[in-house]
Amino acid sequence: MRGLCGELPARGHLPRPLPGRGRLQVHLLLLLCRTLHRRGHGGPVRSGDGSLRQDVPAVRGGSGLLKGASVGTSVGAGPPPCRTAGGAARAALERLVRAGADPVSYLRERRAAGANPAVGYVCGYVPEEVILAAGLHPVRLGGRPGPVGPADSRLQSFACSFARACLDGLLTLMGSEVAGVVFAYTCDSLRAAAESWRIHAPRGTFFHFLNLPARLEGRGVEDYTRAALSRFALSLQAVEGGRPVTGEGLEAAVRLTAAVRAGLGRLAAVRSARPDILPGSTFIAVARGATVLDREEVARDLETLAADLEAVVEAGPLPDDRAGLRPRVLVTGGFL
Repeated sequence: MRGLCGELPARGHLPRPLPGRGRLQVHLLLLLCRTLHRRGHGGPVRSGDGSLRQDVPAVRGGSGLLKGASVGTSVGAGPPPCRTAGGAARAALERLVRAGADPVSYLRERRAAGANPAVGYVCGYVPEEVILAAGLHPVRLGGRPGPVGPADSRLQSFACSFARACLDGLLTLMGSEVAGVVFAYTCDSLRAAAESWRIHAPRGTFFHFLNLPARLEGRGVEDYTRAALSRFALSLQAVEGGRPVTGEGLEAAVRLTAAVRAGLGRLAAVRSARPDILPGSTFIAVARGATVLDREEVARDLETLAADLEAVVEAGPLPDDRAGLRPRVLVTGGFL
């Protein structure tokens, strides 16, 4: 049987890895697969997940769980600015917010400058560490506000608004700015969007569908996941500019994304202690930018911004805090 990833295995059998040169060090891929679903569901890190995942704040955003803002939004019309003390922190904030507000312009500038190709991905189940290790630039894709255009005529009626918005963004804007798109099996709506994009994508656009198991325990789960992630890593060599994924490259990518998550965790702590200097809307805008900008630049900017704001917090507590007795309001919602 043929499917989105090529030949589908018979029930109960493992997918055959793609042919490739050299032996891929899969122990780090296995480390990723052990943490991938917990990261997607916001679960805790367990002791068996390995040292690379320990002592990293569990903050959604650095792993790509926050979608980009609407294209064309100006920074001036965006979230309220935070109270930074230095010019370097303000510049870092500006870069992060601008990239998240207008990812298309940022990707066009990267392409014009001859930077490495960008690969978009949908859903936090896709490990951006593998894309980084392949020498490519990962960009988290998501829906944008506004009416849906051509996607309405290319999806079944059961597809949700998020899937329609994702596909519409690819068909109208983002699709021409990325060298490829990676979908993971999340739900039937996004599976339909992935199949539609595979059919209507520009000629020569890389496409991969990552089919991970729905459960983490049981016979053969680790072997299946390792084979699926190895297949994904090998397939990225088809992107022009992609390179073979090695254990060393993957370890460096894991450490880089961990640094991004740690920076976002520090900002989350600042926002909790002093929401008057870092509003929630600004934090979300920064997290959006962290899924678009070059990850090394993101890590540096988050370090600069977090250090600046932490100094402001240490200089004085929240006025009229009454020893931490402020009421807490929890706002939740569904997102991928």
